[in-house]
Order: sequence, then C-alpha cells, then structure tokens
Amino acid sequence: MILINQLIGLLEQNSNLYGEMISKVEEENLAIQRCDLDRLNELVKEKENISLKLKMVDESRKNLLVKIASETGKAANEITIGELAEMPENASVRGRLLAVKERLLGDAAATKERNDFNRRLIGRAMNTIKESLRYANNLVGGPGNTYSNGKHVEGRMPSGMVVTRSY
Repeated sequence: MILINQLIGLLEQNSNLYGEMISKVEEENLAIQRCDLDRLNELVKEKENISLKLKMVDESRKNLLVKIASETGKAANEITIGELAEMPENASVRGRLLAVKERLLGDAAATKERNDFNRRLIGRAMNTIKESLRYANNLVGGPGNTYSNGKHVEGRMPSGMVVTRSY
C-alpha cells in the first residue's frame, strides 16, 4: 500500500509537470504570434527544464515499479495502472489511482497536441520566410536557392538554414 501511494504521488507530480508544460506551450504560441524571439528562447529553456524534471520523475516511477513488481511477482514493464487498481489490497486507493491515470493521459495528450500545433505554426512561418526571400532574390536577379538543408549553397555556405541573400 505504501508503494502504491508513492506511485500515486509520482503520477500526480508527473501530471502537474505536464500542466506546467501546457502553460509554457500556450505562452510559446503567443510568443510565436507576436514574433517575440527573446521570449521564445526563454520558453525553450523553461520547457527543457520541465522536460528534465519529467525525465527524473519517470526514472523514479520506473524504479518504484521494479519494487512493486517484486511484490506482485510480475515484470515491471508488464504492470499497468488498471491492474494495480483492480488488486484487492489497493481497493482504498483505486479511485485516486484511476483518476490520476486519466488526468495524466489527458495532460500528456493536450501537451502533445498543442506542441505539435506550435511546431506546424513555426514550420509554416519558416516556409513563408523562405518563399519571400526566394521571391525577393529572383526580383533582383539573384539565385532562387536561398536556403540549404544539410547541403552547401553554391558550394561555400555551411549546412543548415542559411540565407545567402536577403535583399
């Protein structure tokens, strides 16, 4: 029972971190819309910090599952929250365990959905910039290939997203 309560605490902590991540992703969306690059850089660092915390909580959860597995006679990677909730000895915490599972699944899905939206938004903005620069280069008689993706532009530019002409 003590291990299950510890697991519930870790899952709640995990869910809270996803809640923080959702907040940062929503702030990121506003920063993208405002083209606030300084704030975007700050948010990337904050999201990385939350990601590190999530990784630490996940490692703690895995270690705890090994202990729970030794008590139940199952392999740690085979144990599910649903199975733990159905065990008679966990009847008093069944509701909390299932509730935190649902909350965690919802928070993780919401974070992924919002993060994917921001990724698409940034991708579209980059495509618009690339096309605008290509068009401007063509207007002044320059090369149409303004960007490189893993190759050199005209044999002299380093790989990556590189602007060869921006007027």
